[in-house]
Amino acid sequence: MTRSLRATAFLVLILTAAAWAEEPSDALDALLGSPDWEKRLEGLERLREEPDPARVDDVVALLGDADWEVAIQAATTLGHLGSPAATGPLVRLAVEGEIAWLRRAAAGALAKLAPQAASGSLFHRVQTAREERDRIRALDAWGRVAPGSEARRLRSWIRHRDPQVAAAAVRALGRIAARDASVAPAAIDLLEHPLLRREGRRDFLAYAAAIDAIGGIDHPYARFHLVRELLHLPDEDAYVPTRIARYLGRMDPCLLYTSDAADEVS
Repeated sequence: MTRSLRATAFLVLILTAAAWAEEPSDALDALLGSPDWEKRLEGLERLREEPDPARVDDVVALLGDADWEVAIQAATTLGHLGSPAATGPLVRLAVEGEIAWLRRAAAGALAKLAPQAASGSLFHRVQTAREERDRIRALDAWGRVAPGSEARRLRSWIRHRDPQVAAAAVRALGRIAARDASVAPAAIDLLEHPLLRREGRRDFLAYAAAIDAIGGIDHPYARFHLVRELLHLPDEDAYVPTRIARYLGRMDPCLLYTSDAADEVS
């Protein structure tokens, strides 16, 4: 082979290698920008399998996709990319998302991506929301993200004058305690407030939320409180006793009365 032919062949190899190197990126661009929603989903799936933080802007753009499944998967994908740049858009989506599944996907991504930063941003939304609807949504998202050390911030919110806000705060507290057993006793102590208002009609939403919250906490103190509530409830309505029985039925009956619970009774 002459020198010129060798040089030509070498140049072809270089160009071919460059084309191969660019092809995956071009293919991903085509998938993420495709008018076909299934192709967009395929592109997001590829990014979850091989996360590329440089793609965060492309995925953030899909949070507002006309297809809800694409938007939900975009939120989930951002949790895999590891880019702090996604935190702000996900916080907004967790509060302002049009459907609950979308808001929950955003909160789940925040819990994986940047729980500490997201917790601060979401609680700020709780404190500054102008509409109770947004406050309730922010509480829901915050409860899915916040670490156990933040649980006591809900002390005043579970006593809120709006019954739905109070119930949302109770549910958030229950989620935190369910994730972090170390704060379960302190969280259940905070839930004494709605429990003691079991007979007030206005407080029923928060009371029922407290039963659900305690029922989701795997801790002897939670089991003790559920049994105690059965003893305090009036006989006229089976709604709450049925829910309590359902939660107790999911627990090991041999663990319903432990030394911790016995200490509380005595």
